[in-house]
Amino acid sequence: MQKVALGVWRLVCVFAMLLLGMLVLSTLLQVLSRYVLRHPFDWTEEVARYVFIWVAMIGAGMAAKDRAHFFVDLLLERLSPELGRYVTLGVGIVSTAFPLVVSWAAVELAVSNQVQDSPVLTVPMSVPYLAIPVGLILMALFTLIDTWRILRRTERSGRTDAEEGDDIPGAPVQR
Repeated sequence: MQKVALGVWRLVCVFAMLLLGMLVLSTLLQVLSRYVLRHPFDWTEEVARYVFIWVAMIGAGMAAKDRAHFFVDLLLERLSPELGRYVTLGVGIVSTAFPLVVSWAAVELAVSNQVQDSPVLTVPMSVPYLAIPVGLILMALFTLIDTWRILRRTERSGRTDAEEGDDIPGAPVQR
């Protein structure tokens, strides 16, 4: 599972870097064409808008891996290790299930927008809408992996915090 998680993480990082580069490049072209050439390119604004949507949703998935989303562990620290394990499992299940349920509706939304084309690029509007389920599925996947890792570490050490020995290379160290 570690190798699969690491492979997915690397793929997501490469994809995010490419998208970020496209965003910077299209924005730079828009500024140069508007203020230097005095004739703005029509397509750069639309490219930047759709790429920004993808960057935001991929970033949300990446934030789930780093546990950067809103999380309050004050109660968890005060619980016994056994009860803390159950709470971690429950939160992990809910935090994995919710994005999956919402992604189902987001896929339906993307498919329903397939018949509409964007005004300038004439790409199906399902392309920007697909960023939503992709980001949500990444969030669910990384939350599931994180929950599994915490529960496995808790079984071995009897602890509920994430201070040492991350199973996934590159995972953040919580202090």
